[in-house]
Amino acid sequence: MAKNNFKLTGKKFILYIVAIPIIIALLLGFSFQSYHFIPDSVEKQFGDDVYKVIIDQKDLIQNTYINNFINKMMDKIDPGTRYHVSLIKNPSTKALSLPGNHIILFTGLINQLESIDELASILIHEITHLKKHHILQVLLRTIGMKYSLNLIFKDYYFPKAFQKKKNLSFLFQYTPGFIKKADEQAVKRLIEISYNPNALLNLLQRYYNKSKSFGNLNQNKDNTDKYNAVPLWMSFKYLLNQRIANLKKKFNLRDHLPHAKPDKQWKEFLSHLKY
Repeated sequence: MAKNNFKLTGKKFILYIVAIPIIIALLLGFSFQSYHFIPDSVEKQFGDDVYKVIIDQKDLIQNTYINNFINKMMDKIDPGTRYHVSLIKNPSTKALSLPGNHIILFTGLINQLESIDELASILIHEITHLKKHHILQVLLRTIGMKYSLNLIFKDYYFPKAFQKKKNLSFLFQYTPGFIKKADEQAVKRLIEISYNPNALLNLLQRYYNKSKSFGNLNQNKDNTDKYNAVPLWMSFKYLLNQRIANLKKKFNLRDHLPHAKPDKQWKEFLSHLKY
């Protein structure tokens, strides 16, 4: 039997050189965009399951004044949409969001804010991540096509590996593009609802100044905040100075303009934050 020698020559070689990148791009494109096909109910279930892993109920702060205040803010920021905002007793200077309209704030971050406007900017930033399905996109890009197909066809399961907090950190490593969109939407919405449009810029600038004293946080081996100085939600993937420059250019903002809300309002808010 004659051997079927396969040789890549001439046009065939060029065809393969062109086809292989196209096939890879199509596969990656499916992985990146497959979130469009995930049912809302499945996405919500995933978010609820992650929330249960992350949240320790004993650290959940239950304060009527705080809860009512934040709920009123959310009604102003995004009327008609119900959010579940959790305030957690923890020195971490982070804010997180999860499918199912979960927003998680840590007291370490709250205690470093200087105004209601800055709190609003963080809430809007996290809402944007939710509306753009950023968590789901990160998940699908990381976990692979097999799990993507399971989710699309409602064959949902929560991987055992995800049942440990330390294995979930990848979900919040947003791309620079995701963070840029959330920043810009925060400033845009602050303007629309008559909050100080410089709130997020002031916050970023303040942490950028602190970061210069503590070096590059992304180099920390344990991936934690050194001296609790700069929130990692602000520094992942996208350098603070780039974010600051983008907001200044896009919205013609300047640093440290007066806050739109009186300081006493923020002081009253903090006075109820007893734990």
